[in-house]
Amino acid sequence: NAYYSASFAFKDKEFVNLAIPAHLLPHGICYLTVNRHDGETLASRIFYSNRSVVKTTIKTDKREYGTRTDVKVDVSITDQENKPELARMSVSVYQADLFPHSIQDNWNIGNYFSWVSDLNQPPPDGFEGNLQTAEGLGMMDRMLITKTWPWYTWKQVLNDAPKPQFLFSDYQRITGRLVETPSGKPFADAVQITFFVIGTQDVYEVFSKEDGTFSVSFLFPFYRQEEIFYRVERAERRIDYVRIELTDSLNRYAPEPWVRTGTSDPYYNYSQKRGMVNTSFTYFSQASRRTPEATNRNAVLEKELVAPDITVDLDDYLIFPTMQETLHEIVPYLQYRKIAGRDVVRLYLPDKAQTGVENPAFIIDGVLIDDPAYFLKLKPVEVDKIKLVYSAFKLEKLGAISRNGIVFVETKIPDNAKNVSAAARLFRVNGITPAMPVPRDNTGWQKLNQRAPQLRSWLFWHPLIRSNENGEASFSFKTADDTGRYIIRVEGLTADGVPFVHLDYLEVNYTGGH
Repeated sequence: NAYYSASFAFKDKEFVNLAIPAHLLPHGICYLTVNRHDGETLASRIFYSNRSVVKTTIKTDKREYGTRTDVKVDVSITDQENKPELARMSVSVYQADLFPHSIQDNWNIGNYFSWVSDLNQPPPDGFEGNLQTAEGLGMMDRMLITKTWPWYTWKQVLNDAPKPQFLFSDYQRITGRLVETPSGKPFADAVQITFFVIGTQDVYEVFSKEDGTFSVSFLFPFYRQEEIFYRVERAERRIDYVRIELTDSLNRYAPEPWVRTGTSDPYYNYSQKRGMVNTSFTYFSQASRRTPEATNRNAVLEKELVAPDITVDLDDYLIFPTMQETLHEIVPYLQYRKIAGRDVVRLYLPDKAQTGVENPAFIIDGVLIDDPAYFLKLKPVEVDKIKLVYSAFKLEKLGAISRNGIVFVETKIPDNAKNVSAAARLFRVNGITPAMPVPRDNTGWQKLNQRAPQLRSWLFWHPLIRSNENGEASFSFKTADDTGRYIIRVEGLTADGVPFVHLDYLEVNYTGGH
């Protein structure tokens, strides 16, 4: 909505002060633009209209704690009249010395929006204006209005084109369209698309619309970045000249660029020392003396399909020089042919009393591919086991993707997954990062040695804690073996959309006995 507009002219003046009535503006982030009479935007910026105050209180039962001690924290959120506020907040507890820049982030929230959100960068070098004074704010205004806000323009705001809608609050969804390869032209037809979410082992089948667009909603959410394999088919035959273009999924922002500084980073130094300490204790722990067991990198997918129908251990046979000869002489049901100059592999399906009409799906060291090229290039001496899945009731679990059977391949090549070329019909979608559990006690190898150190740069993190009807929330954690000052940081939004940030501290001192 447009809340206020006014006309002005510079004439012979260098600066023009324009007062905007605060009572006409909503609470929150406002977008300000300077336009010519023909509508061209000359400059733009955002600023924070603060029409209410959020009071945040962080309470602990004491200021100083010993190492490996329980801590309970109570948070209270009220308005300027001390009435309780419903709020959602993110909470973190971390070492102050390792993240000194985070202390400066406790600026007035309006200043944060003015600088970081507006320009996506800190104030420029040499800018020494005191942002708590009218003169400093004036200096900031004069500098910011010369910049153009990078996120939206009036053209985008007023554009009637449909905007992406990220409906991930209750479920995750992606939308996209089919295009021809290599031309990139839209593929306008209603065909079946099967999606296999590799991390969650879920299969989804949808039909595209007549214009080639599609939408698929995921029943079970996935986290971080997930790989999804897909198959496009008509009348149970794969269409190879079609690929997917996504038009809607969660954005993934690039990390901040690496910059060399004149001083070393405190967290980097800490992590290096912690790594050496943990390596030393791990080396001398009981767990490190155990003989590592061979791992099956296909185990997760095999478990989903109950069990392979046939397992061939190549160590039990005379090794042939090529994989083609190995299939012919050793591996039953799996056939190799050279047809019209193409390498073709087919798996016999006893339940159908016929051979698959296309290549089976290959899962090599945990990587799903649908092209036999890499499989046939493997040297038999490098292969440990070949497992076949051809029973109809097992293949139904992966839908159309496994219609022509599945071939599991376990190699002897260390860390071979990175060598297996990803399938052309594989794409990645960003998921939602879950809350990271914080261990309260020794875990893993530390359980075997009670004297093993617990070194952590942070003690607690939770992305979503809600206050109750009294404006109160609480959380607890346990200190580790690191001593010093810790920052308790609470930041969030009230139910009315008012942001707040508040910091408090606690001290951790060494107590003997560990």
